[in-house]
Amino acid sequence: MHPEDIADDPEFQRYAALVEDFTNGPNIKEVEHLRDLLGQLLKLQAQEALLNWQRIQPWMLSNDERQGDSTHLNREATHAMWRRVRAVGNRLTAEFRSEALALFGPLGMEPSDYEAGLRTDFAPIRQLVLAYPEGVSGEGSDYNGLTQFYDELLCKVPPELEVVLLVKSRAVMLRLLPRQLHPRLRYVVQSELQTIWLRDAVGFNCGGKLVKPRYSPLTIGESMLLVPAVLGMDVERLPWWWDGGNLVSDGRVALIGELMLKHNGVAVGSLEYIQLVWDIRKALGVEIVEWVALPRADKLGHTDGYVAFVGENRAVVATYPTEWAPDQRCADELAERLRAHGVEVTRLPENPTTKPGASSLDSAVGIYVNFLQLNSTWLVPTYGLDSDEAALDCLRRLNPQGQVVPVNCTRLAELGGVLHCISFTN
Repeated sequence: MHPEDIADDPEFQRYAALVEDFTNGPNIKEVEHLRDLLGQLLKLQAQEALLNWQRIQPWMLSNDERQGDSTHLNREATHAMWRRVRAVGNRLTAEFRSEALALFGPLGMEPSDYEAGLRTDFAPIRQLVLAYPEGVSGEGSDYNGLTQFYDELLCKVPPELEVVLLVKSRAVMLRLLPRQLHPRLRYVVQSELQTIWLRDAVGFNCGGKLVKPRYSPLTIGESMLLVPAVLGMDVERLPWWWDGGNLVSDGRVALIGELMLKHNGVAVGSLEYIQLVWDIRKALGVEIVEWVALPRADKLGHTDGYVAFVGENRAVVATYPTEWAPDQRCADELAERLRAHGVEVTRLPENPTTKPGASSLDSAVGIYVNFLQLNSTWLVPTYGLDSDEAALDCLRRLNPQGQVVPVNCTRLAELGGVLHCISFTN
């Protein structure tokens, strides 16, 4: 664990609280040593924060670099010092944890504190990862026209969350820095950035582990390995082609569109099918894999365009106007299957447009179920349509103690996806 991450580790913080509260006893010398280790770690946190700040300052750049060199350069001396600080921090953190465990014993942590298993959309989070669209193009789309949308979106993210923002170049980062779009914004330069659809390309968050299926195009999928590296997560490979948006789960039931079977050339009942289901259940820790037959006209076949879990055994399922009969039949069947598993279902009215999308994908304008849950704050797509308010009211009733924040997503949705599609949470 790095020095900057210890504040977010519940087990470490509980041990630290025990050390601070200890006043007297036969183990006072051991406790004093642990307090000394805590003091050293706090100093290392401050040093690491300063070194990170120094590495991104304009005055650290040469004249050539100020002109927009896209390579993420670190001054050798600063980077070497930063690595030494991290190494010392890792050693001291391990020493503190080992000695605290020997002194106080296991703490009986709650299962949720370990963040084990597939992280659901409604699970508590502390980080949101987004890809800023300036200079980004790929998969047949140019995303530069979305910069204003992202600027407005960042201002609506709750201030207590850290936003990890992938940017195409250092020049983009330096342009954005003075604007202070969010109080806890961490920039990560990825010169190979070719997509904004992080939900599809990154993989599945299973706490300290990222389950990484194969993603097409493969180059984009592999470039997303930067995300678990930045978040300090291990990576477990899954040898199947699978877009992340084609999974909706409450940690027990996994809903996957049947298009995944086609993409992997797997027939139901075959040995490959048995292996696939086994791999999914083992990697994600889910009990039930439900294959969903989505409308043939749906080019993506992603289940997050039809359903969202908002709690344990609570789900929102889309409902469509009469002219969208195939989608409605699919949603009705999906709702019944969820109810059969003991899930309480709320139907969310959708109003999809028949207007062709601005990309090779169909427009997602009028789709509300692809909203983004950020703890008690729900960011909900709106489109300037009469149907916006009905969708917002439905979600407000489901989140009475939280906030439902509308976000105009018309420009984004014209490219085929909405808020859940562009995000990755941790």
